[in-house]
Amino acid sequence: MLKEDRLMALIHSLSPNEKRKLSIRTEQTEIGKLYSLLKDIRPGSEFDEQTAKKAFPKKLISLKNGLKGQILRSLESAFLKSSEEGKLNQQFNTLMILQERGLFEEMISRYKKLERQLSESGKSVEIIRLLSFRERKADDFGDDRKTILETQKKIAHYSKVQFEESELRSIRAQVVDLISENVRMRKEKPKAAFHKLLASSILSHPPEYFSVEAQRDYHFVKCQQYRFEGRKEEALAEARRLVDISPLADLPENSAQRRDNLFDCKMGLCNYLVVCDYFSESHLFEQALSALDAVLQQAGKGELLTLNTKWFLSLRYYLSCNKLELIPELSQEIDDQWEQLIVVIPYRRRLAYAYNLAIGFWFLGELNASYKWLSELLRAYHKNHDVKDLIVAGRVILHAIKADMPNQPIVTSLDSTRRTIAGNELLLKYEKKVFYYFSKLESAPSQASKNFIYKDFIEALENLKGEDVNFAKNTPPSYLELQYWLRSKIEGKTMLELL
Repeated sequence: MLKEDRLMALIHSLSPNEKRKLSIRTEQTEIGKLYSLLKDIRPGSEFDEQTAKKAFPKKLISLKNGLKGQILRSLESAFLKSSEEGKLNQQFNTLMILQERGLFEEMISRYKKLERQLSESGKSVEIIRLLSFRERKADDFGDDRKTILETQKKIAHYSKVQFEESELRSIRAQVVDLISENVRMRKEKPKAAFHKLLASSILSHPPEYFSVEAQRDYHFVKCQQYRFEGRKEEALAEARRLVDISPLADLPENSAQRRDNLFDCKMGLCNYLVVCDYFSESHLFEQALSALDAVLQQAGKGELLTLNTKWFLSLRYYLSCNKLELIPELSQEIDDQWEQLIVVIPYRRRLAYAYNLAIGFWFLGELNASYKWLSELLRAYHKNHDVKDLIVAGRVILHAIKADMPNQPIVTSLDSTRRTIAGNELLLKYEKKVFYYFSKLESAPSQASKNFIYKDFIEALENLKGEDVNFAKNTPPSYLELQYWLRSKIEGKTMLELL
């Protein structure tokens, strides 16, 4: 017995319609008989190799290869008929066939039709290919010297556009690098790098100068420029254009163009969410979130990286807009794919997920769920990564939970993390102050003693801002959350009520 091989995997990938067409194409052939034997085997099950060998003595390997070739050719043919690239190649092939057969009138007629089509799409690579065909076959087109020169000028123009579109893609890639490395754009080095990128003369062209594909790069870069400069309305407008450039209306349900536009629309909406989140536009954020859900439904499945953007920004939005009641449902979605998610996201985002979910559950009063995510945060810590602020924040909240659940087996200690945060004076000062008061709370003999400590504790935290200007500008994560916790103890309210 053999496990499912590549041929079986290929057969199982076929749709019912593709299977029907393959059956018709291979009918009354030995390949067709082999296909009939294999097509009903269920995915994940095994098939009897010996029975197959008896049915096809000395031919099984060659028949399997032949069947695999038939399937791939069938899929390739279907792809070429449905994809834009395949259709274009067919049109170019038709032009060459007509030219070889001397059918010049029909060739010129089809050439003009294809030229209009490509001019509307602005695909510079394909336009250059078409114009180069005309330049080579100028005699067959009946072109005089003036027409040939015009064709050559067009080739030069579109070659320049093609080069600039390539440069535009490079600019976009560098902008993405600046963002994806979690570089804060306000720092001087990335700020200078960003300004240098935006100074490119390529960005002085109007978007219509480029092809539709390049316009996506253009609007993305301009959107990041306006976001970087704090120009909210312009940034939102560019983000909206990036979504609208990939319309879904009036496109056939299973067409290649619709699939491409679904992907581009999905990416555009992810960017729109980022911009809405950056400028705290809650109403627009919710609209974009609903639109992204609708697109993901149409796509049939959500890719993990798209879902990651949706989940992470939704989590931040729920925390910042006090929609904490939505966090448990979101947490369940994330938890279901957590092991797959942490493989594809940056390390710091993994910790940020865990910390933000822990904070959400903590404010909701669901301490066990909060403890679970804090444990994930501390378990994932690796000393080679610069995540000291999140690690200290996680330990601070963990001690607050321990103070509220003294009889629960929560694994923690009040040992210093100074080796973790060595060199960061702000975190050292904060940690020293916080753990000092948690030590006092742990040894407090009565509730009345604890009440006094809570008041001293919150006053000490507020004094930290007055003592150090840098601390006031860069307060560590958990600083504000810890103040809510202390206020809830002093005022006798829940943290949710205080929010």
